[in-house]
Amino acid sequence: MTNADKVLWGLTAVILSLFVVVEAKTMMLNLGAAMHDAYCQDH
Repeated sequence: MTNADKVLWGLTAVILSLFVVVEAKTMMLNLGAAMHDAYCQDH
């Protein structure tokens, strides 16, 4: 692997991990909102 390859792989890994973190946060927020709505409708 050349240095350029290493840099590319590093950038790809960083972008992927950031994307995963953002997706997870969004899912958690949506889940929390859905649970909150269901709870509010029940009471």
